[in-house]
Amino acid sequence: MEDHDPEWQAILAKVQDACQGITRRQLIRSPTIRLKRSFGSPLRVCVARDPIEIDELLAPKRHPACAICGKSTQGIERLPASIEPQFQNNMSYIESVWVHLRCYEECTDTHEQRGVPA
Repeated sequence: MEDHDPEWQAILAKVQDACQGITRRQLIRSPTIRLKRSFGSPLRVCVARDPIEIDELLAPKRHPACAICGKSTQGIERLPASIEPQFQNNMSYIESVWVHLRCYEECTDTHEQRGVPA
């Protein structure tokens, strides 16, 4: 949708509000998903849980494997989340994923506000 579309702006505002107070966690190992290599090697990769509003409003497609360990999340306690790789050239992006609760809890809390997917 267009950035100037009032309906889209209202959706983004709801998602932004829902993301407030959720912090990033830094992965302790490389993620199992393929990162966009056109940005170079990531300096770090963070993960943040996704509030339910993201699925309700943006309906992202999520791969069934855990982005942290690569094992299936089917039938196991999992969280909707976003992977946020950060690169040397200050580029970053957000990708919707599933992660096991156990894998998520192993990541180090950065106490930094998570990004907002769009």
